[in-house]
Amino acid sequence: MSLTIEKQIELLLDGHPLEIDDTHETNHAVQNEIGGKGTPSSYIPICQKTVTYIVAAVVINNQGEVLMMQEAKATCNGKWYLPAGRVEPNENLLDAIKREVLEETGLILKPETLILVECATDSWFRFVFTGKITGGKLKTLEEANEESLQACWMNNINDLSLRSNDIIPLIERGKTYVMNKDVSQHPHLMPISTPLSKLLLRLSITSKKRAT
Repeated sequence: MSLTIEKQIELLLDGHPLEIDDTHETNHAVQNEIGGKGTPSSYIPICQKTVTYIVAAVVINNQGEVLMMQEAKATCNGKWYLPAGRVEPNENLLDAIKREVLEETGLILKPETLILVECATDSWFRFVFTGKITGGKLKTLEEANEESLQACWMNNINDLSLRSNDIIPLIERGKTYVMNKDVSQHPHLMPISTPLSKLLLRLSITSKKRAT
């Protein structure tokens, strides 16, 4: 008899290994449970139609400053936010984050790792990257366009009028990963492109025991 998700998490947190079934053979009831709220098993994720993928960049320089951009959209004109945007159809995540950073800040990003993956609904996902700037020129007001008004490096984002406070925990996570060398972090993790007809999610838990 298969274990419930809650029981599997309990076993993982206690350090017990689990046998993973890689056949992906599930009955209709389980498919509905995984899809959430009765999502039909015939659901197919189609970028910008039935599913939305967002990429965002938390880029920290050697002075501990975070890269920010000023919005040009009418709904949030003049507000500040992280470089971010929707993934285009047939675009992979790495190409998307490099494009968004270049369009909105004028800088060339070399993505190094995912630091966070968020799921707000059954069909909205945000992939948060960090990395290094390898070139380009920081966008100024004279170069403002429909993508952004300008970009800057900020030490204290509280000095800015933010489009949304949802980026504050993202920035904190990015600074911890990049700057706090005393805390063990996950190794660099990069996405790979594997076409699938379904959304397949697997929970992974990592822990490190403290020395006594």
